[in-house]
Amino acid sequence: MSGRSHPSVSFLVTGSSATAWLVVMRLVCPSGQIDLAQWGSELSGGVRVECRAALAARNEENAMAFAGNVDELALLQSVRLKGQVGSSVLAEHLGVSAASGQAAYDALIAQGKALESEGTISLTEKGLTELNDQLDAERVSIDEDSILDVLEAFLPLDEEFSALVARADADSLADLDRRASNVFDDLSAFVPRLSRYQDLFSSALTKVQAGELKWMSETGIDSYATVWVEIRQELCEAAGKTQN
Repeated sequence: MSGRSHPSVSFLVTGSSATAWLVVMRLVCPSGQIDLAQWGSELSGGVRVECRAALAARNEENAMAFAGNVDELALLQSVRLKGQVGSSVLAEHLGVSAASGQAAYDALIAQGKALESEGTISLTEKGLTELNDQLDAERVSIDEDSILDVLEAFLPLDEEFSALVARADADSLADLDRRASNVFDDLSAFVPRLSRYQDLFSSALTKVQAGELKWMSETGIDSYATVWVEIRQELCEAAGKTQN
């Protein structure tokens, strides 16, 4: 997928070719989506062009209208990051009621976006496609230089956190959390969906400080380390970088 510019509209072009782009330059995008498969044999693979503004609007509608009043992008991304997840874990992770979490869980299955197995779900190809479309729409509003600055500020903290977890240094976690919160504030300003992670960090830290040390690094729950790994992946993807 590649981004292209139009004098008045910014497009995403899927399956594009030089010929496809010449056609796009002659088109307007009143509906937000144009199927160009009809434009000749060179486009027989089915080139799809979507107006970036329309993608962003569609993403906002999905966030408002999905079952259980759950942000669908946050829901799909949570399932992807966790791999296999139950409705109660999803509800807690997203900060919604158990009923809302269950409604969203059931809706993903009903829509063919997730497959259930032994009380947990994972995304199907349809779900992954929807997730990637919504992430593309979200990235339209992210300033590339600014998000790279956030990533640059995060990386030294990430190295420090890895060392801290390796030696199970719970005493130093609060200090790191305080310094990292400024970075996560900046990240949330550019990607508001990620502001929920700060609540998850706070909850995990409170439990660690109360002596529940499993909330520092245990897998399978939203421990501090689990949340850190997820937000690291979110930040790297938002900045267009792969994790090393």
